[in-house]
Amino acid sequence: ALEAICRLQRGGRLVTILAVARLFPEAARERLLGEGAAAQAAEEAAMVEPGQQDAAAADDEEQFVVFRLGGEEYGVPIGAVQEIVRVPEQLTRMPRTPDFIEGVVNLRGVVLPVVDQRRRFGLPGLARNDRQRIMVLMVGQARTGFIVDSVVEVLKVARASIGPAPGLCGGEAPLIGRIANLERQQRMLQLLEAGRLLEREEQGALGAL
Repeated sequence: ALEAICRLQRGGRLVTILAVARLFPEAARERLLGEGAAAQAAEEAAMVEPGQQDAAAADDEEQFVVFRLGGEEYGVPIGAVQEIVRVPEQLTRMPRTPDFIEGVVNLRGVVLPVVDQRRRFGLPGLARNDRQRIMVLMVGQARTGFIVDSVVEVLKVARASIGPAPGLCGGEAPLIGRIANLERQQRMLQLLEAGRLLEREEQGALGAL
């Protein structure tokens, strides 16, 4: 029943190839082939192609980068996050920069304005620590870094678990547009609209830097 031997991974792995036709008597082969063909036909009639299953699952989920700020968990769409970097020991304060800018960092030769998100949310200041991160987002046309307390994970959330946030705030466009209720994990994520992290005037000021 041995058909061939194949060496893989530069000879480090040996695979034995069997001749299926020699494993069973001819009568048994015919019976198995007949049953197998019928079963396969039934499965094909009822089954969705793997690619279609993956696409359907992707349509039913959204991915978010989850971070913590002041004891609460927030999420931003993964497509809005360009990268995540450590907070340097000291941010450079440039003259004539807007007050909401905490400072700037040199990120691979590009000057990146940085916003302290705790300050934006009216939270008390926090001493620099190893858990803090700068999340680099595209807000409109402005590439901006936002300091958060920590980045937790990249999380897939079923669309069925996401609903609109309560209309507790005034204004035209709420910053927290949706809520993800993860019942099994006993968690609730406040989902931020990345494009609303900065006002239009602030985005314009960043574009002028």
